[in-house]
Amino acid sequence: AQEGIFPIRDARLYSENYLAAGGRQTLSDYYHARYDFMKLDARLRERVTFANHNLVCDGVFCEAQLILCRNVLIYFSDALQDRVLGLFRSSLSRGGFLCLGNRESIRFAPSARDFVPLDAELRLYRNAGGTL
Repeated sequence: AQEGIFPIRDARLYSENYLAAGGRQTLSDYYHARYDFMKLDARLRERVTFANHNLVCDGVFCEAQLILCRNVLIYFSDALQDRVLGLFRSSLSRGGFLCLGNRESIRFAPSARDFVPLDAELRLYRNAGGTL
């Protein structure tokens, strides 16, 4: 993902999602296809920050619009899950998005009150607290 290279077989789904999210052009304006892959233009890749972060011992890591944490919390104790959710709340801007894995739930965590479910089945939430 950091290199912006994805299988071309998924381009139709990506294009549909792009248009459904309000895209104004065609997604193909933003990538080049070669062989069985597509590579996103540098102007898109440079707007995404990839970083390593230790959820167990590191503090707030940035002010983000989106945090993707897929199938990590399921390995943590309830107390650690709640700590990490608090970290996410503090790291997301107000109204920022949190996307969790399909096996994870925040329903029983005290920090859940800080997140508004946008699509509980897809585990997509919006930050009601945060820094802004």
